[in-house]
Amino acid sequence: MVYPAKATSNISEVQNIDLILICVKTWQLNEVINIIKNVLTKEIMIISLLNGVDDEEVLSTKISKKHIIGALCKIVSKIENHGIINHISYEPTIVFWELDNKKYKRSLELKQIFEKAGITTKSAMDIQKEIWIKILFISTISATGALTSASIGEMICYPKNKGVNV
Repeated sequence: MVYPAKATSNISEVQNIDLILICVKTWQLNEVINIIKNVLTKEIMIISLLNGVDDEEVLSTKISKKHIIGALCKIVSKIENHGIINHISYEPTIVFWELDNKKYKRSLELKQIFEKAGITTKSAMDIQKEIWIKILFISTISATGALTSASIGEMICYPKNKGVNV
């Protein structure tokens, strides 16, 4: 919990930005880029937690790669009720690292900041590989859900010794 919580719909009201987390749908990314590029300073880091494999590439068309850190969010969850999200499976984790897979001070410091805030993280020495592994997982689960009309919760709870009739 952040206390006192401060929120705004106008990014220009925010001072001393160190990190921008992009947590929108892929179709909104270009709009977000146009908003954040106006507040960039030399040291701002940008992490996109979208489910795509080319978010960093899209970002770098209008924003210098020096700002961008490759990342993904490992989370399997469902909305239980208004404001209640149930995490299923493994602990929600932010996986991130530099796009060139080198070790930089800022990534090491960012990992410490996330962990101090209680956010589980994983350093990925090959961030592109991790992003592709996630997209393969999503593709498999999405296809299975579309084929069976089952939610992810139903898929996880389905007995392993039963076959699937399609």
